[in-house]
Amino acid sequence: MTDDVLLRVSGVTVSFGGAPVLADVGLEVPPEGFVGLVGPNGAGKTTLINAISGLVRASAGEVVHDGRDVLPLPSHRRAARGIGRTFQQAQLLDGLTCLDNVLLGGFAWAPWLGWLAPRRRAQVRELAEQALADVGLADLRHHPVADLPFGVRRRVDLARALLMRPRLLLLDEPLSGLSSAERGAMAELLAGLPASGVAVLMVEHDVDWVRRLCARVVVLDYGVKLADGPPSVLDQPAVREAYLGTAQEDQ
Repeated sequence: MTDDVLLRVSGVTVSFGGAPVLADVGLEVPPEGFVGLVGPNGAGKTTLINAISGLVRASAGEVVHDGRDVLPLPSHRRAARGIGRTFQQAQLLDGLTCLDNVLLGGFAWAPWLGWLAPRRRAQVRELAEQALADVGLADLRHHPVADLPFGVRRRVDLARALLMRPRLLLLDEPLSGLSSAERGAMAELLAGLPASGVAVLMVEHDVDWVRRLCARVVVLDYGVKLADGPPSVLDQPAVREAYLGTAQEDQ
Protein backbone atom coordinates (compact mmCIF):
# COMPACT_ATOMS: atom_id res chain seq x y z
CA MET A 1 0.00 0.00 0.00
CA THR A 2 1.25 3.47 -0.82
CA ASP A 3 1.02 6.39 1.59
CA ASP A 4 -1.76 7.98 -0.46
CA VAL A 5 -4.18 5.05 -0.08
CA LEU A 6 -5.88 4.13 3.20
CA LEU A 7 -8.37 1.65 1.73
CA ARG A 8 -7.86 -0.39 -1.41
CA VAL A 9 -10.67 -2.70 -2.52
CA SER A 10 -9.79 -4.94 -5.46
CA GLY A 11 -11.62 -7.76 -7.19
CA VAL A 12 -14.34 -8.04 -4.55
CA THR A 13 -17.07 -10.48 -5.52
CA VAL A 14 -20.17 -11.30 -3.48
CA SER A 15 -22.94 -13.77 -4.34
CA PHE A 16 -26.19 -14.55 -2.57
CA GLY A 17 -27.67 -17.97 -3.28
CA GLY A 18 -25.41 -18.35 -6.27
CA ALA A 19 -26.53 -15.04 -7.79
CA PRO A 20 -23.72 -12.46 -8.13
CA VAL A 21 -24.40 -9.17 -6.35
CA LEU A 22 -20.91 -7.70 -6.78
CA ALA A 23 -18.52 -8.74 -9.54
CA ASP A 24 -14.81 -7.85 -9.41
CA VAL A 25 -15.36 -4.43 -7.80
CA GLY A 26 -12.48 -2.18 -6.82
CA LEU A 27 -12.01 1.30 -5.40
CA GLU A 28 -9.57 3.36 -3.35
CA VAL A 29 -9.99 5.85 -0.51
CA PRO A 30 -7.03 8.09 0.39
CA PRO A 31 -6.26 9.13 3.98
CA GLU A 32 -8.63 11.94 4.97
CA GLY A 33 -10.39 11.52 1.62
CA PHE A 34 -14.12 11.75 0.89
CA VAL A 35 -15.37 9.24 -1.70
CA GLY A 36 -18.97 8.84 -2.81
CA LEU A 37 -20.47 5.48 -3.75
CA VAL A 38 -23.55 5.88 -5.92
CA GLY A 39 -25.79 3.94 -8.25
CA PRO A 40 -29.41 2.92 -8.79
CA ASN A 41 -31.30 0.79 -6.30
CA GLY A 42 -29.96 -2.75 -6.29
CA ALA A 43 -26.55 -1.73 -7.63
CA GLY A 44 -24.75 -3.35 -4.69
CA LYS A 45 -23.68 -0.24 -2.78
CA THR A 46 -24.70 -1.39 0.70
CA THR A 47 -23.43 -4.88 -0.04
CA LEU A 48 -20.02 -3.42 -0.82
CA ILE A 49 -19.72 -1.49 2.43
CA ASN A 50 -21.02 -4.57 4.25
CA ALA A 51 -18.21 -6.54 2.63
CA ILE A 52 -15.68 -3.89 3.67
CA SER A 53 -16.92 -3.80 7.27
CA GLY A 54 -17.25 -7.57 7.54
CA LEU A 55 -21.02 -7.96 7.75
CA VAL A 56 -21.06 -9.80 4.41
CA ARG A 57 -18.48 -12.36 3.32
CA ALA A 58 -16.85 -11.78 -0.05
CA SER A 59 -16.04 -14.89 -2.07
CA ALA A 60 -13.09 -13.27 -3.80
CA GLY A 61 -10.93 -10.17 -3.75
CA GLU A 62 -9.00 -8.07 -1.26
CA VAL A 63 -9.92 -5.31 1.18
CA VAL A 64 -6.63 -3.73 2.20
CA HIS A 65 -7.00 -1.23 5.03
CA ASP A 66 -3.97 0.57 6.40
CA GLY A 67 -1.64 -1.91 4.74
CA ARG A 68 -3.37 -5.16 5.73
CA ASP A 69 -5.90 -7.33 3.94
CA VAL A 70 -8.79 -7.39 6.42
CA LEU A 71 -11.03 -9.64 4.33
CA PRO A 72 -10.23 -12.71 6.50
CA LEU A 73 -11.01 -10.79 9.71
CA PRO A 74 -14.42 -10.76 11.48
CA SER A 75 -16.26 -7.45 11.75
CA HIS A 76 -15.21 -6.72 15.35
CA ARG A 77 -11.53 -6.99 14.46
CA ARG A 78 -12.01 -4.69 11.48
CA ALA A 79 -13.66 -2.18 13.81
CA ALA A 80 -10.74 -2.48 16.21
CA ARG A 81 -8.42 -1.67 13.31
CA GLY A 82 -10.24 1.60 12.64
CA ILE A 83 -13.14 0.86 10.29
CA GLY A 84 -16.38 2.42 11.53
CA ARG A 85 -19.80 2.62 9.94
CA THR A 86 -23.35 3.87 10.20
CA PHE A 87 -26.52 2.26 8.85
CA GLN A 88 -29.47 3.40 6.74
CA GLN A 89 -31.67 3.08 9.82
CA ALA A 90 -30.05 4.32 13.02
CA GLN A 91 -30.01 1.31 15.33
CA LEU A 92 -30.78 3.10 18.60
CA LEU A 93 -32.61 2.01 21.75
CA ASP A 94 -35.50 4.39 22.43
CA GLY A 95 -35.47 3.73 26.17
CA LEU A 96 -31.92 5.05 26.54
CA THR A 97 -30.45 8.54 26.45
CA CYS A 98 -28.23 9.82 23.66
CA LEU A 99 -25.17 9.27 25.85
CA ASP A 100 -26.19 5.75 26.82
CA ASN A 101 -26.76 4.82 23.18
CA VAL A 102 -23.30 6.05 22.25
CA LEU A 103 -21.78 4.20 25.21
CA LEU A 104 -23.67 1.04 24.33
CA GLY A 105 -22.27 1.13 20.84
CA GLY A 106 -18.78 1.47 22.23
CA PHE A 107 -19.03 -1.22 24.86
CA ALA A 108 -20.34 -3.65 22.26
CA TRP A 109 -16.73 -3.75 21.05
CA ALA A 110 -15.20 -3.40 24.53
CA PRO A 111 -13.74 -6.92 24.88
CA TRP A 112 -11.67 -6.42 21.72
CA LEU A 113 -10.66 -2.82 22.46
CA GLY A 114 -9.64 -3.28 26.09
CA TRP A 115 -12.43 -1.03 27.36
CA LEU A 116 -13.72 -3.26 30.16
CA ALA A 117 -11.18 -2.23 32.79
CA PRO A 118 -12.73 0.16 35.37
CA ARG A 119 -10.10 2.82 34.68
CA ARG A 120 -11.02 2.74 31.00
CA ARG A 121 -14.76 3.11 31.52
CA ALA A 122 -14.44 6.69 32.72
CA GLN A 123 -12.26 7.47 29.72
CA VAL A 124 -14.81 5.93 27.37
CA ARG A 125 -17.55 8.05 28.93
CA GLU A 126 -15.47 11.16 28.28
CA LEU A 127 -14.95 10.06 24.69
CA ALA A 128 -18.70 9.48 24.28
CA GLU A 129 -19.52 12.93 25.61
CA GLN A 130 -16.93 14.43 23.28
CA ALA A 131 -18.37 12.53 20.32
CA LEU A 132 -21.82 13.95 21.06
CA ALA A 133 -20.33 17.43 21.37
CA ASP A 134 -18.61 16.96 18.02
CA VAL A 135 -21.99 16.39 16.35
CA GLY A 136 -23.62 19.29 18.20
CA LEU A 137 -25.58 17.26 20.76
CA ALA A 138 -23.78 18.05 24.02
CA ASP A 139 -26.90 19.65 25.49
CA LEU A 140 -29.02 16.59 24.62
CA ARG A 141 -26.67 13.93 25.97
CA HIS A 142 -29.05 12.99 28.80
CA HIS A 143 -32.18 13.22 26.66
CA PRO A 144 -34.04 10.00 25.68
CA VAL A 145 -33.65 9.35 21.97
CA ALA A 146 -37.33 8.35 21.74
CA ASP A 147 -38.29 12.03 21.98
CA LEU A 148 -35.90 13.22 19.30
CA PRO A 149 -36.59 13.92 15.60
CA PHE A 150 -35.16 11.66 12.95
CA GLY A 151 -32.36 14.04 12.00
CA VAL A 152 -31.07 14.22 15.56
CA ARG A 153 -31.19 10.44 15.86
CA ARG A 154 -28.98 10.26 12.78
CA ARG A 155 -26.44 12.46 14.54
CA VAL A 156 -26.50 10.19 17.60
CA ASP A 157 -25.71 7.29 15.29
CA LEU A 158 -22.83 9.28 13.80
CA ALA A 159 -21.50 10.06 17.28
CA ARG A 160 -21.58 6.38 18.14
CA ALA A 161 -19.51 5.56 15.06
CA LEU A 162 -17.03 8.34 15.87
CA LEU A 163 -16.56 7.02 19.41
CA MET A 164 -14.54 4.19 17.89
CA ARG A 165 -12.02 6.76 16.60
CA PRO A 166 -12.10 5.28 13.10
CA ARG A 167 -9.62 6.22 10.43
CA LEU A 168 -12.20 5.12 7.85
CA LEU A 169 -15.93 5.74 8.22
CA LEU A 170 -18.48 3.97 6.02
CA LEU A 171 -21.73 5.94 5.77
CA ASP A 172 -24.88 4.32 4.38
CA GLU A 173 -27.22 7.05 3.09
CA PRO A 174 -26.62 9.52 5.94
CA LEU A 175 -28.84 12.18 4.33
CA SER A 176 -31.78 9.92 3.46
CA GLY A 177 -35.08 10.88 5.06
CA LEU A 178 -33.84 14.23 6.34
CA SER A 179 -35.48 17.59 5.76
CA SER A 180 -33.63 20.20 3.73
CA ALA A 181 -32.44 21.95 6.90
CA GLU A 182 -31.39 18.66 8.48
CA ARG A 183 -29.48 17.68 5.36
CA GLY A 184 -27.56 20.92 5.44
CA ALA A 185 -26.66 20.47 9.10
CA MET A 186 -25.61 16.85 8.62
CA ALA A 187 -23.64 17.65 5.47
CA GLU A 188 -21.73 20.33 7.37
CA LEU A 189 -20.74 17.75 9.98
CA LEU A 190 -19.70 15.23 7.34
CA ALA A 191 -17.66 17.79 5.42
CA GLY A 192 -15.52 18.35 8.51
CA LEU A 193 -14.62 14.69 9.04
CA PRO A 194 -11.55 14.55 6.75
CA ALA A 195 -10.00 17.54 8.54
CA SER A 196 -10.34 15.60 11.80
CA GLY A 197 -8.40 12.67 10.34
CA VAL A 198 -11.35 10.51 9.26
CA ALA A 199 -11.60 9.27 5.68
CA VAL A 200 -15.13 8.71 4.38
CA LEU A 201 -16.74 6.29 1.94
CA MET A 202 -20.37 7.41 1.61
CA VAL A 203 -23.32 5.72 -0.05
CA GLU A 204 -25.77 8.45 -0.99
CA HIS A 205 -28.61 9.00 -3.48
CA ASP A 206 -28.67 12.81 -3.33
CA VAL A 207 -26.45 13.65 -6.30
CA ASP A 208 -26.28 17.36 -5.46
CA TRP A 209 -24.75 16.62 -2.05
CA VAL A 210 -22.46 13.99 -3.54
CA ARG A 211 -21.08 16.65 -5.87
CA ARG A 212 -20.57 19.09 -3.00
CA LEU A 213 -19.02 16.70 -0.50
CA CYS A 214 -17.04 14.16 -2.48
CA ALA A 215 -13.65 14.61 -4.09
CA ARG A 216 -14.12 11.31 -5.92
CA VAL A 217 -17.15 9.26 -6.95
CA VAL A 218 -17.51 5.55 -7.71
CA VAL A 219 -20.61 4.46 -9.65
CA LEU A 220 -21.99 0.92 -9.43
CA ASP A 221 -24.61 -0.60 -11.70
CA TYR A 222 -25.86 -4.18 -11.28
CA GLY A 223 -22.86 -5.03 -9.11
CA VAL A 224 -20.25 -3.78 -11.59
CA LYS A 225 -18.19 -0.61 -11.38
CA LEU A 226 -19.42 1.71 -14.11
CA ALA A 227 -17.29 4.79 -13.42
CA ASP A 228 -14.64 6.08 -11.01
CA GLY A 229 -13.31 9.61 -10.90
CA PRO A 230 -14.11 13.20 -9.93
CA PRO A 231 -17.76 14.19 -9.44
CA SER A 232 -17.92 15.11 -13.12
CA VAL A 233 -18.18 11.37 -13.92
CA LEU A 234 -21.83 11.76 -12.91
CA ASP A 235 -22.30 13.64 -16.18
CA GLN A 236 -21.08 10.75 -18.35
CA PRO A 237 -23.87 9.48 -20.64
CA ALA A 238 -23.62 5.90 -19.37
CA VAL A 239 -23.85 7.06 -15.77
CA ARG A 240 -26.77 9.37 -16.46
CA GLU A 241 -28.59 6.58 -18.24
CA ALA A 242 -27.99 4.06 -15.45
CA TYR A 243 -28.34 6.32 -12.44
CA LEU A 244 -30.42 9.29 -13.53
CA GLY A 245 -32.39 7.95 -16.48
CA THR A 246 -35.61 7.27 -14.62
CA ALA A 247 -35.62 10.65 -12.93
CA GLN A 248 -34.93 12.44 -16.20
CA GLU A 249 -37.73 10.58 -17.95
CA ASP A 250 -40.11 11.60 -15.15
CA GLN A 251 -39.17 15.21 -15.74
